[in-house]
Formats: sequence, C-alpha cells, structure tokens
Amino acid sequence: MKKNILLFSFLVILLGIFSTTWGNLITIGDSNATTNDQIPINRWYNYSTYEMLYTASEIGAPYTINKVAFYKYSGSTTVTISSISIYMKISSAESLPSATVSSPYTGYSLVYSGSFPNTLSSGWEEVTLSSPFEYDASGNLHILVVKGYESYSSSRPYYTYNSTLPTYLCRGNYSDGSQPSSLTQTYNRPIVRFDVSPLVSNQPPNPAINPSPADAATNVQKNVTLSWSSGGGAPTAYDVYFGTSSPPPLVSSLQTETTYNTGTLSYSTTYYWKVDPHNDYGYASDIA
Repeated sequence: MKKNILLFSFLVILLGIFSTTWGNLITIGDSNATTNDQIPINRWYNYSTYEMLYTASEIGAPYTINKVAFYKYSGSTTVTISSISIYMKISSAESLPSATVSSPYTGYSLVYSGSFPNTLSSGWEEVTLSSPFEYDASGNLHILVVKGYESYSSSRPYYTYNSTLPTYLCRGNYSDGSQPSSLTQTYNRPIVRFDVSPLVSNQPPNPAINPSPADAATNVQKNVTLSWSSGGGAPTAYDVYFGTSSPPPLVSSLQTETTYNTGTLSYSTTYYWKVDPHNDYGYASDIA
C-alpha cells in the first residue's frame, strides 16, 4: 500500500495543552436584556459581516482569549451555522463609523473558522478559538464575524444586544448576493463573553497546537503544506523541523508563518515534524 505517515511533536506531549476549560469569564453587556437582533450572525441572508468594538476599560486587563460566546435570545435550534470566520485585532479606535471592511481583512488575526453552535433555545453559544488571541490591553478589541455563503433560513437565531448610544461600537451588513464589505454603523452591539487566562509575559511561548496533518496521519497527499496554530504566550516566530529521521532536522528557522511547504513526499515513508515557537524570551522547548 502506498502511504505516508506524519508524526508531530508538540514538544510537550500532554493532553492538557488541548484543554477546553479555562474558567475565567469576562462578560461585557447585560444578558438579561430583551433587546435582540440578528447580530453578529444574520441567517436570514446568505451572507453577513459584523464588527464590534469592546474597550480596554470593559475588558479590564491583559488576557489570552481562549473562547468567545454570544448570547442567543431566541430562535430555532434546527438551523445550522456552518461557515463562520472570526477575526480579532487591537487598535486605538474609539468608535466604529460606517466603513469598507473587506477580505483579506488586513491587520486582523483569524482566530476561528468553522461552524457556530446553535443548540440552545436561549443562552450562551460559545466557540473555542483555534488560535487563542493575545490581548495585551494596549488598545480596544475588535471582533469581526464573517458568515460566508449559507442559504438563508427563516428559522434564524436572534442575539441579545445593548445600545451603546451615543457611540457607535458596532457596524455590519448582510446580503444575498456576495460577502458584504460596506458596513453600516449601529448602536446595537451584541453582548459578549470571553473565557480567558492570564497573559503571561517575560517567558517563552507555549507549545503550538492544532497540527495539520494530525499526528500519525496516513495517506497524506504527496504535496502537503504543514500548518499549526499558536498555543498562546505571544510567539513571534517558529522553528520547523521535518524529515524521515526522529528527531527530524531543522528546515526553517524563525519563520513568522504558521505553514510550511514540505515539497513532494515519497510513498510508503514515515515523516516526522516538530514546531518550536519562539519569542524574545526563548523557545517553547526551553520550558518544555
């Protein structure tokens, strides 16, 4: 049988690095409010794009944001929400006036891509970020929620919002024809809940997470691009190791991308790879 096997080392082989519970919750807004709208996700249209601004004073301190949740006010639980991308960034902006915000969303970091839960009649619908976001409290936090194409549904969910009058802290739009980029200002900002952990500074970053292909994957394509996500701890670069020996040799030093093109692989061969995140305080392997 012709196959390739890829084995990945996380530097620390602990299930804990995949933990989905952090326990420190920050809620911005009043979940008991009755004001609701199809923000930040509009399933009545094929596409929607919404951006919200949450201020440094509301968040309160530097954190690593691990999960984000919006409060569903009402709506059917049968409709799927399967094409969501969530981006974040920090800026000095104090409001969100109407503006053009378009792909590739330069300056934003993609922190989640996939489906969004719709399992509750009412309550917090939450996703775990594939790339935890390092919020350093140097400015205000933007959250951009992009719903790609998904045929509209009348059984749409509504989410609780609070008015931010007199300051526009939300903007967005929806369309049946294409992804909206001309976003209109609104006072209706959805309430949000963050699951956070302390933002650790002055030490090396955490090990990388979410390797693709997964550890011990078989039947890998001959031309594969390796990818991974930050595990937190503010990495600024990565060393990539790849080859047919264990441990594998260094093939890329201090690259900033979270992907690596292996070139053409050979059939019936086992390959090993490892990613070692780095910042000004050292490598993840220094504390592994």
